[in-house]
Amino acid sequence: GDDVELSNNRKDRSNRDRNRWDTSNLPFFAATLVSNDQSASSWRQKLQSVEKLLCENDGTDLEDALAFCTIYLFWISVGAISCVEDGTHYRPNHHAGSAERMFGKIESIEGTDNMSTLAAIRRLHPRLPAFTADFTQSVPLTRIRDIAHGKGDEHGKCREVRQEI
Repeated sequence: GDDVELSNNRKDRSNRDRNRWDTSNLPFFAATLVSNDQSASSWRQKLQSVEKLLCENDGTDLEDALAFCTIYLFWISVGAISCVEDGTHYRPNHHAGSAERMFGKIESIEGTDNMSTLAAIRRLHPRLPAFTADFTQSVPLTRIRDIAHGKGDEHGKCREVRQEI
């Protein structure tokens, strides 16, 4: 993927506007992910689009849904699909909640005897964010919030925290 760099929203959005989201000749789940990616700029939004695709699946073509979601999350993790700050302030519990709901859905289908479904599940598990108690707290992360809002900015950490979180 691309090298990681801190950049502002305007630059990233203009690069995203030049992207072409072509869904012609794509299978349903791949086309859905591509269409959702067009409006999802942040990691949280991309993760929630995967959650919607997996958790609202009625069991039809489950292997395809698992496979395409795994590939999509892999491409995000290596930087082939970029995530940019969307200007909102969501705590990590939103990401963890999405991951926990997806994990629950996956666990509910793990009892299947279909080996290809089980293989797809094994590939998807490591791509999900953690949802331990550290990440599911609904209380604000006060120190990070204070730095992000410029209070007690030490050594220019404000900009770095805003871009990294």
